[in-house]
Amino acid sequence: MIKKRKGFTMLELMVVLGILAVLLSVMGTPTNWAMTFGSDSADEQTASALSGLVSQYKLHHQEYPASLDDITKKKGIYDPYIDHIPTDSRGNPFNYASRTNSFSIWSSGENGTNDSGDGKNLSGDDIGIISF
Repeated sequence: MIKKRKGFTMLELMVVLGILAVLLSVMGTPTNWAMTFGSDSADEQTASALSGLVSQYKLHHQEYPASLDDITKKKGIYDPYIDHIPTDSRGNPFNYASRTNSFSIWSSGENGTNDSGDGKNLSGDDIGIISF
């Protein structure tokens, strides 16, 4: 009479775990890319929303705010436009630069450094909005 085995041997379990480990290590890179891409998209959307608030400020005050903090302060009947300025997906503050007829809002990106200087042109991994 032949006995039927129940369960798996230790060798079979180790082979399956080895295969799973290889698959998970290969899948790690695309997952990290997707998370970075998602963070960049969120930062772009936030910069776009802040851009709209800055444009409203200009419409009501005939000038761009000196800093993003100005859109959180009470100056007229329409203010404040937002309670607080959100940070980017990495927890860093958004950069802002205003000129006579334009402004820029950008996130410092993954490296956390301002590669764009005064915001006239976005460079490096910086993400944001340039208004002309």
